[in-house]
Amino acid sequence: MRQLSDIRLDRSVFRSEELAGDALVRMQAEGAKAASVLEDDLICGFVTLESVTLADGETKLGDLQRAFGTSLSGTTTIRAAAKVMALTKEDVVAVMADEKVLGLLSATALLGELGNSWDPLTGLSWSDRLREWGTEQLESGHEISIVFMDIDDFGLYNKKFGHIVGDKVIKALAEHLGGITSVETDVLVRYAGDEFAIGTVRAREQAEEMVLHLSELAFRVEGVEEPVRFSYGLSGGKRTKEPSRHHVQATLDNLINLASQDCLERKAARKVQEAGKGVRKIVVASPAAEPVISDVRVHRESVMVALTSEGRLIEGVAQRSGPGLVAPVIAASRQALETLLPGSVITISEPLLHVGEGGRTMISVDGTVERDGQVTLVNATHPVQGDLGRTVAAAVIQAVLSAQPGAEDS
Repeated sequence: MRQLSDIRLDRSVFRSEELAGDALVRMQAEGAKAASVLEDDLICGFVTLESVTLADGETKLGDLQRAFGTSLSGTTTIRAAAKVMALTKEDVVAVMADEKVLGLLSATALLGELGNSWDPLTGLSWSDRLREWGTEQLESGHEISIVFMDIDDFGLYNKKFGHIVGDKVIKALAEHLGGITSVETDVLVRYAGDEFAIGTVRAREQAEEMVLHLSELAFRVEGVEEPVRFSYGLSGGKRTKEPSRHHVQATLDNLINLASQDCLERKAARKVQEAGKGVRKIVVASPAAEPVISDVRVHRESVMVALTSEGRLIEGVAQRSGPGLVAPVIAASRQALETLLPGSVITISEPLLHVGEGGRTMISVDGTVERDGQVTLVNATHPVQGDLGRTVAAAVIQAVLSAQPGAEDS
């Protein structure tokens, strides 16, 4: 469960003799809802954004400050903090560690945290938090970068060691990533399944340094003999102009897609380098007849994709971690295809929606199929028709089966 020390706190500090007008300008620039007030180098109270906004600009903060009614430890969970603030009816509390003020927590900020959906396994928020954060940063004119990661061959851990070990692998990576991120500059989310993402306002060079450090990480998990490895991709940090407010969401979606595709390409390139051979079209154990989608069933907590091939019914099931439908449909389709194509390990990036010729909406899918240590890059573009779940599943099937047996790249 996430603690108060894991979230962004208001850390603005003013001296008691400073003026409300000056404080208002800085608090607005920093996005602070509250700020600490110093007197004789000791924090003696706080002011809120509302109080400095309503006050005369020449009023000293010492005349506006309020004393702290409640303080909480940085180890307090978000839900426990919510209960305390509801009981005490405090709108701002001090968050402490070893008698030192870490920052201030406002009721408004706490409500925002409670509104996010959380992954109970890792304690991280899901992709909706990344989109919320990214939208806020872009609308404020800030430069952002996206780092996208997924665990190499994660399906093998579940198949070989079971889902309990698979959960340990997911949790271990979340802890590693949490160790290199800062709530002041970054947001870390579990994007879907074995995929994680970091949004950061660090300069592009600093983001790349963080990525280089990530690429050197190898961690061990109890029950797994070999170190667990993961791949990453990076996008952003080099816009030449600010997006308009109408195009912020499209800009963010593009950054996420580019980072995901970069991750996939780096993973494939590294596997090729390690194998000492070029990427080639390999012979995939293709079924005698192309599978037909017999059903795509969406439930509150899961998605099921059923395929039929030569009278054989094959089902793939994936858990839903939020309102999104695309990621679980991909995961369920991939699971069904790996059953249909034994010995294959399939990786699919997040699809890209775009407008094709004639103004028709299209969905493009990229990925890899690995078998016997050889990797095939696969892709497909499919028109969006009717049901989105069936469209995504169809695109994944088309991409995976695009590897033509016996054909080789030069």
